[in-house]
Order: sequence, then structure tokens, then C-alpha cells
Amino acid sequence: MISVQNHLPPLNGNRMNFIYVCITIFFIACSPKTIPANKPLPSPQIGKTIQDTLKEYAVLPVDTIIWNDISGSVKPITVPEVKEIIKPKIVGKSGKTEWKETYHLKLFIPLNSDHYQVSNLVNNRFVQYYAGILLALEDLETEGANINLEVVDTEMSTFQASQAINDITPGSVDVIIGPFEREDLKTMATGALEKKITLISPWQTSTKIASQNEYYIQLKPNLKDHFKKIVEHVVSNHSYDNIAVITHQNQDGNAWFSFMNDVAKNLMGSQYSLKHIAVSKDSLISPNTAFVNLFNNNPPQVVILPYYSFNDEDKLYSVVRRLSADKGTNQLIVYGMPLLLDSDRIDFEYYSSMQMRIAISDFIDENDYKVKEFKLRFFNLFGEIPTPDALKGYDMMMFTGRNLVQHGNFFQSAVTGELQTYTQSEFELQKTYQDDNENIGTDAFDYYENKRIAIIQFRNNGFERID
Repeated sequence: MISVQNHLPPLNGNRMNFIYVCITIFFIACSPKTIPANKPLPSPQIGKTIQDTLKEYAVLPVDTIIWNDISGSVKPITVPEVKEIIKPKIVGKSGKTEWKETYHLKLFIPLNSDHYQVSNLVNNRFVQYYAGILLALEDLETEGANINLEVVDTEMSTFQASQAINDITPGSVDVIIGPFEREDLKTMATGALEKKITLISPWQTSTKIASQNEYYIQLKPNLKDHFKKIVEHVVSNHSYDNIAVITHQNQDGNAWFSFMNDVAKNLMGSQYSLKHIAVSKDSLISPNTAFVNLFNNNPPQVVILPYYSFNDEDKLYSVVRRLSADKGTNQLIVYGMPLLLDSDRIDFEYYSSMQMRIAISDFIDENDYKVKEFKLRFFNLFGEIPTPDALKGYDMMMFTGRNLVQHGNFFQSAVTGELQTYTQSEFELQKTYQDDNENIGTDAFDYYENKRIAIIQFRNNGFERID
């Protein structure tokens, strides 16, 4: 594990520096030693190997790597001005919330530092996520926040979630972030509740992680919220008799259709029902069997494809391909999950011909000036183009840091229902109740969850937000 001061180490702004920072993180994560909180990571120096540079921090079993100093060939880095946050004058405790001069955070993230390969470092989604966090920590420092971040690599052979949470004493950590693996997350969420420590889950969408845990925050909306958003948008813009839901003939497909049909009935009235088209693998292979009859008489204007898992990527592609062939000249709008966007098998031809609309909680608008500024700053610092994970890491840390400063270490109760917008991410924490029943008692909810989901549509050779 490593302790990270809330400002960035000095960097020279080329690709190798990004790799250098990654390697530094990896090796120090492997080391039993901890960098002092008041000591930034060292920058590479001319003629020095990485062992020489880091020998005062850890014993590193690595081959010789020479770093070149190009600081004279790049422009100095400037940090954009940010609006100063007014820190609360009170330092103390009120109920479950405590305000502090310094907040201590612990990040559990799979950096895979035991088995690194330099060529893969810049493409590692979690390294990118961590780099975004570093940028956020620098900005938070300029806003007056005082944050200490400790990082634990969950892919080290010695990591055990139960031991990690047992080692945390109540009051020593204000916020836990992660871990990624579902079972580890469940273990730590249970322990965080016992120790009354807020735990933020940035990556998982499961409804099975936490139960009646007011200290658990899930930043990614769950599947039901995505499907509910799709149905709400569809029925508010289209006639119910022009809507069809297509699934495979299996229990999972039938269950999701039933859920979406119930949502539609609640919105339109119990007398209405969505059309359900259940397909088989054979019908999608053979021409003129899957959807030809669907488009012959009263063809649907809108089709919903509730495929969400990469395990169903082949099924989704088969449905999209067959729909495209069978619809003929009929106009069709297809709604679906982020898998439509993430799949390498579904290309722009399908996006355009079927006017695809996707429910997504972390859409990155490449034309947004804030995104462009972030990318430029990231490239100037690290010499590498950021992936969406870098933006997500930045927004998560800005959200966490700002709310800690303003509302203390139990901030989730203070910001419930409040919309907060960052570089691209939107956060609106709501209480998630058992079986979605909000009338079973104010103390019966399971956890806090971000409910912000956007609908994006393919237009002009790209996706843009429409809701």
C-alpha cells in the first residue's frame, strides 16, 4: 500500500513519465514500506535508474531502466482556476457526521502490481482511473481540502478483504473506496457498516452487495434503474401499441420483460401492455423467420433490447443483425443498454440505420469543452491520452472530496436528492429500498445509490445526450 499526498508528483509531460508513475505506484504498492504523507513521489532524473530513484522508498526487484529528462522541451504545467469551496467553520461531531481538518481515505483498487508489463500499463483501466484521482486530489487541494489517500492493491497475493477491513480501526478512516471484486466488496461493506465508515462502490451495480446499510454508496445505477429509464422515455415519446420488447426464449428474458411491462403499466394504466417477442437461436440464423412477420402487419416503431451482459454479446449482435435485415424500409428506433455501445461487433451502420438510443450512467461527451480541457491537461501531465476511466476517477474523487469538506464524513444523508454535476458524471444519491417499496418505513432502505441515467442518441456520426 502507499500513502498519497493530496498533490501530484512533479512530471515532465511525456508518455514515459506516465509509465514511470504507473511503475512507481506498482512497485511501492508491493513494498511493505509506506511513503510518508508529507513526501511526494520522486521524479525521474537524468542518468538515474528507477532503482536509484526509488531506493529510499522500497527494495525493487527490477531491471535497469534509464529515464531521460525532457523538461526543457515542454511548456510548464498550469492548473486551471477552480471555484473555491467554503470550508465549514465547525470542526466536531453532530449525530453520525464528523467534520475534520483532515480526511483519511482508503482506496482498494486492482493495480496488478505483482505482474506488471510496461506495454500494458497505459491501457490498464484502473491505472487510468487512479491517474484521474491524482488530478482530482490536486484540484481539491487548491480548493482548500486536506485529504490523505492510502492505496491498497487488491491484486497482491497477500490481499484478503476480511483482514483488510479488520485492520481498519473505527475513526481512523473516513471513507473507503472499492474494492472492485464483488465478494470482496460485500465483505468490506459489512465490515464498514459495523465500524460506521462510509464505503463508496464506484464500479459494481449489484443490488445484492448491501442490505440495510446506510454507510454504503453505489455510484453506478443498477439494472432495474436502467430498464425503468428506458421504459419511461419510450412511453413518454411513443404510443404503447408501437412498442415491442425483444428477448431470447429463456427465464432471464421473460423476467426482464415482466419487469418492464409492470413499469409501463404503472405509467400508462393496467389495461395497457407491451408486446413481447421471444426469439430462439435458430430463428435468428434462418432468414425470414425471426422478424419478417413482425414488420408485415402493424410494425412496431420502437424496439427495446434488454441485453446488458457481455455474456450475451453474441445474442445481442444476432438480434441486431436480423432486425436490420428483416425491417426492410420500415423506420425503427432501437433502445438498449450500454452493451450496444461497448460491443465491438455493433458498428456505426447499425447505430444509424436503427436510430439507436442507449440508457447510460457514465456517458462521455467528446465535444464538451470540459472533457477537452481535461484531456489536454491529462496529456500535458502524463503524455498519454486519457480513457473514460480517467474521467470517471477524477469525477468520483471530486464528488467525494467536496462533499466531505462541505458535509462531513457521513455526507450521503445531507446530499440525498441533490443533483451534482462534474466534468461528465452526474450524481444524485437516493435511498434504495427493499423491493423498491418506499412505504415500508424510513429506516428500512438498503443503501444509497446514484440514480442519474442519461438517454443518448446516435446523430451526425456520434452520440449525444437527449435526456
